[in-house]
Amino acid sequence: MNRNYLCPLVILLLAVLIVSTVGCAKPPEQPVPTINYFSATPTEINPGQWTTLEWNTSGAENIIINPEIDDVGPNGSLKLSPGATTTYVLIASNEAGSTTASAVVKVIPVDTGKPDLIITDIFCEVCILHYKIKNQGNAVARPSRSQLMVNYPSSKVIDWVDYLDAGEEINTTFPSLVMGGDQHCWCAGIFKICADIDNEVEESNEDNNCLTQVAH
Repeated sequence: MNRNYLCPLVILLLAVLIVSTVGCAKPPEQPVPTINYFSATPTEINPGQWTTLEWNTSGAENIIINPEIDDVGPNGSLKLSPGATTTYVLIASNEAGSTTASAVVKVIPVDTGKPDLIITDIFCEVCILHYKIKNQGNAVARPSRSQLMVNYPSSKVIDWVDYLDAGEEINTTFPSLVMGGDQHCWCAGIFKICADIDNEVEESNEDNNCLTQVAH
C-alpha cells in the first residue's frame, strides 16, 4: 500500500476510536444524600415541655421526618412537645438512594409522690428544747402542727410547721413553751414529739411521725 495513503488512514482510525471511546464513557454516579446532623435539644423533657429538632442535609431531593412531620426542607429546626418518648427518623433521598438518621426524645413523667414527715432529733441548748423535722418523701408537705409531750402525756405543747419541700429538714422549737430564766428547765427527761398531729398531710407512711428520746 502506498505510504501516502497509510498515514491518513491510521489517523482516521485513531480518531474514530477516540470518539467511540468518549461516547461510551459512563457519567459519574450521583452519591446518596448526606445527613450532616440531626439532633434534639434537650433529649429529655417532662410532659408539656418542648424540645427542638435541628437538621442539615446535602444532596437530597426529598427529606421527610417521621412520625407525623412528613416533608421538610434540606435544613431547618422545629419545636415539638411530644406526649410520650418518641424516636424521630429523618430520611433523605435522591435517585441514588437514601440515608437515615434518628433522634430520641425521652418524656419523663413527673413523680407525683407523697411527702413523709419524721422527727429526726430532739436536743437542748441552754434549757431551750429543739427538734428537727424532715420531709423525707418526694413531694411538698403542706403546713402542719407538731406536738410535744413533756415527761407525761398531759403536758402537751404545739408547734406550727410551714411548708417543707421534698428532702427538706429544719431545726425548730415550741414557741409557747417557757424554758429558761426563772422558769424550771425542762430539758431533763424523756420527750416525745410527733409530726402532723392533725393528719393534715397525706403521707406515704403515716406510722413514723413520732420520736421518743432523752434530750441531749
